[in-house]
Amino acid sequence: ITTAASNNSGDDTDSDYPQWVLGGSYQVGQIVRNLGRNWMALVTHISYSPDWAPGLEDSLWREVI
Repeated sequence: ITTAASNNSGDDTDSDYPQWVLGGSYQVGQIVRNLGRNWMALVTHISYSPDWAPGLEDSLWREVI
């Protein structure tokens, strides 16, 4: 039985970067964690839609390798 809420994003909790969140405000160059990977914001924006998440919207995010 799991008692903690799950976001099913596949992220680990040991990341040096904050988790991407819907409704979050992001600046150019800011790095976040989503889908188990690190992503850098390409434009300043507020994540108004789940479709704007890193890994889904290439015009807003680039994977940091």
